[in-house]
Amino acid sequence: MFLIHPENGLLLSHATAPDLPASDGDLISGMLTAIRDFVADSFAREREAGGLRRFSVGELTVMVEQGPRALLAAVVRGQAPDSLLLKLQDTLETIHLQFAEPLADFDGDASTLAGARPLLEECLATVVSTDRTRNGQNKAIWLPWAVATALAIVVFTWLGVKSERRWQRAVGALEAAPGIVLTRAERDGGRWRFAGLRDPLATDPAVLLAGTGADTSRIEGKWEPYLSLQPELVLARVRQRLTPPATVQLALTGETVRLAGSAPLAWIAATSRVTALPAGAVALDLTGLSSVLPPELEALEREIEGERVQFEIGSSLLDAAGWNIARRVARAFARLEAGVAAAGARATLELVGRTDATGTDAANQALSRERAESVNAALGLGRGLVRVNAVGTGDPLGAADPAEQARINRSVSFGVTVGMDSDAGERAR
Repeated sequence: MFLIHPENGLLLSHATAPDLPASDGDLISGMLTAIRDFVADSFAREREAGGLRRFSVGELTVMVEQGPRALLAAVVRGQAPDSLLLKLQDTLETIHLQFAEPLADFDGDASTLAGARPLLEECLATVVSTDRTRNGQNKAIWLPWAVATALAIVVFTWLGVKSERRWQRAVGALEAAPGIVLTRAERDGGRWRFAGLRDPLATDPAVLLAGTGADTSRIEGKWEPYLSLQPELVLARVRQRLTPPATVQLALTGETVRLAGSAPLAWIAATSRVTALPAGAVALDLTGLSSVLPPELEALEREIEGERVQFEIGSSLLDAAGWNIARRVARAFARLEAGVAAAGARATLELVGRTDATGTDAANQALSRERAESVNAALGLGRGLVRVNAVGTGDPLGAADPAEQARINRSVSFGVTVGMDSDAGERAR
């Protein structure tokens, strides 16, 4: 009977019937674990079924019961009674109950589980026959060693291959990880030693190694801090510095960090004033950002952009209704501009002049500019706050009725642009 650790294959306890010669417990334990691992790694169906449960060599049968913290193996000569399987299961359950703490804290010292041996001996009493022949006694002497010797070559070769693959996976994971520079990797007596450089934002090497299936309790690491210029880590440091909202995406082009998406106006304004950037980043490009105005400024923007000054055919003169619209727009824009300026940004009012499709292109282009300039004069806003855009018939407003479409295009409409003082992060409306 062998009580074996399920992960490292170490022998926890063993017992042999009094009239049988003692076998090398550590050798048999290693053999059983190696075979179990070989089957688990090589055959998916066996893995799903819970691992290797029974195998035979000559007249010997090995029965294995697996538990969460230990497995129990019985080496039986001849035909095992039906009651043995239940006995093994009950014994393994009892061991887990009585020795829960020593099994959980096992560190290689099997003396903490010496009390489990009587439970193993009870299993022996249920299966050992007393009427074996002398020839059977002779076989008991050499057969286990013959089996172990025959399998040892295959098993230990497989273990070597398996260990090499695990080592290569571990080294590969460290070499591929952003922010980790591996300068030394060696193994000695079952212990692995790694050394190198690690960026503070890089994944913990112990976490990487655990992900490859390595036993991190047998790994030593010495990592010196450094700052990696790999894009993933440069962007991670920039995110820490800027704390952007989830609606903003960052990308690195050379040493310029490009931001895209939407964000509150106050955050964009504060970001535009950032001068000190983390290592690997020299400049910010905010042109891909659109600002989200506070509700009161958003309402003013909608009010302004909902207005339109209409003109008579061929005319650029404002009538009374046009003057009233211009005064309303001027008052609303003044409040909007003040609110935007308080956030560290600036607002620009765009006047888009249009004409209907009658007349030549040159005449329509000139007329659309005259209409926009007439509205600009009526607004009376400061220099630099208004931009005139004469499109003629080039960007017409649509309507189902041709007459209505011609009417609405004899007009000047309004658009609001909010941007940073540095011209970054401009938001066109």
